[in-house]
Amino acid sequence: MRIFPDLNHLFAVSRGEGLAEYVDPDAEVDPEFLSYTADWLVARLVR
Repeated sequence: MRIFPDLNHLFAVSRGEGLAEYVDPDAEVDPEFLSYTADWLVARLVR
């Protein structure tokens, strides 16, 4: 298990704006999270 303490529930960097963060059309999934997730999937699914 890995914790990403700076990310919100949409895996974007949290700015501490509460619910307003979840309707921001410019919010992007954190690249570090995507890389970690891709590496995790490859390690478990590619043989």
